Amino acid sequence: MEPSSDRIPGTAVPEVDPADVKVLWELYREVEASHPGQQVGIGSGLVAQRCSKGADIQALGYRTSFLRLMAAHAEEISPWIKDGQPDAALFHATAHTRMEWMQSGVERQGPPFSMEEFMRRVTEFEK
Repeated sequence: MEPSSDRIPGTAVPEVDPADVKVLWELYREVEASHPGQQVGIGSGLVAQRCSKGADIQALGYRTSFLRLMAAHAEEISPWIKDGQPDAALFHATAHTRMEWMQSGVERQGPPFSMEEFMRRVTEFEK
């Protein structure tokens, strides 16, 4: 995936490779396990080393952050999470559901994507 230079609020976030979403998910888990109870950041260089060549690191981080939020708070996706690990359908939906870049400091009434589309992608992946 080619990195995108447009991060204009309201425009589409580039799709990413579901395998890269899984890699970043696992990287977050590794970092959290080695630094329990601490807030830590993961550098884009480390993410780029682990992900596919040319991965859009910013889009990947943005999308994965929503999966992490949903895994912690959205009951709808709990059937697809086993022992804290999302299954392939969630990585696929995270990578491909249309999302928009948000504007910093502007409150929203919901996520910058359609939960209906996300869940449709999850259930269609299983078929």
